[in-house]
Amino acid sequence: MFGKRYFEIRERLAEVVLGVGQLARECGGEILDPVTDGNFLKDLRKPFLFVVCGEVNAGKSALINALFATEICEVDALPKTKQLHWYRYGEKVGSVEKRSMLVQDLRPLGFLRDFEVVDTPGSNASIEGNLEEIERFLPVADLLLFVFPVGNPWCADTWQLVARLPEEQLDKVAFVLQQSDLRSEEDLKVILGHMKTLGEQKTGKIPAIFPVSAKLAMEAKKNDPPLSHMLRKSGLTTLNEFISTKVSLDPDRREILKKVSNSAQEILKKIEARIEERSDTLDSDQRFLAELEDEVDLRREGQAISLLERLSGMGDVFFRQGQIATRDLGRRMSITRSLISLFQQEKLPSKIEGDLITAVKEA
Repeated sequence: MFGKRYFEIRERLAEVVLGVGQLARECGGEILDPVTDGNFLKDLRKPFLFVVCGEVNAGKSALINALFATEICEVDALPKTKQLHWYRYGEKVGSVEKRSMLVQDLRPLGFLRDFEVVDTPGSNASIEGNLEEIERFLPVADLLLFVFPVGNPWCADTWQLVARLPEEQLDKVAFVLQQSDLRSEEDLKVILGHMKTLGEQKTGKIPAIFPVSAKLAMEAKKNDPPLSHMLRKSGLTTLNEFISTKVSLDPDRREILKKVSNSAQEILKKIEARIEERSDTLDSDQRFLAELEDEVDLRREGQAISLLERLSGMGDVFFRQGQIATRDLGRRMSITRSLISLFQQEKLPSKIEGDLITAVKEA
């Protein structure tokens, strides 16, 4: 497919930015911007728009089919295209009339994710509103293919369309001389020379012109593998290379790639700053916790020493109180005291207990 290198770079960048966006969300959603929050994919993956113009029966639909190796457009000897058909990607096949002269055709074809195609009825078709609808697409097209039939490449309506193109669109234009297999090489040289002259007169530039036989190209592509010699003879290979170059070097798409890349770099810088800030905060918290632990250890050690000192003093208290209690008991054990205790309530135990409690509190 066209622009393979461009699409590889685009997908790699998309993966990187999605990863950056996920990292940014983990660091704090406020870091995100419209590019890295996922919305960038809408612009980055916006399909290229190809618009194919030319007179009735110039071979426009056949050319589209050959370019994408798929019979997406109906082809017949009689004109089949009565409206502009805008082929876009859709999960299911369907057609919706957007305006009286515009039909949106949805197809589940992979290439339509990246390339949308507008097939036109014919610049000389006598259909009301036809040219007006065609001219709506000219300023927004990424590639304009003007198809001229080899039998009569001088259709005034098509050349008038070319002459009305905005200057900024001229670099996106290519002329295709269709049905080239119907003429000899000498005839083709003469026709191509006249087309270059007329193209320069109409646009002020020498246009890129490609003689192509969509019929030969389609026959070559139907084989598996495609018949390379027939494909080269059809002229489609050269046109494919031109389109690939236009896709890869498209200034608008390159600007989007640059914008997305720069935004991702800015977000990475913010993430780095956020990580550094949190690292500093963590270091500060760890220092604070270490200081608290040191203070707790000191207080615990002081309390332990104080408790040991108090406990060591308790031994002396109990020893002294024991001596006093023993002395008092000795006195109570005399005969006289024993006889008296028979008639009076003994208060010695309470006294010993009270003295011990008082001594412990004072210690």
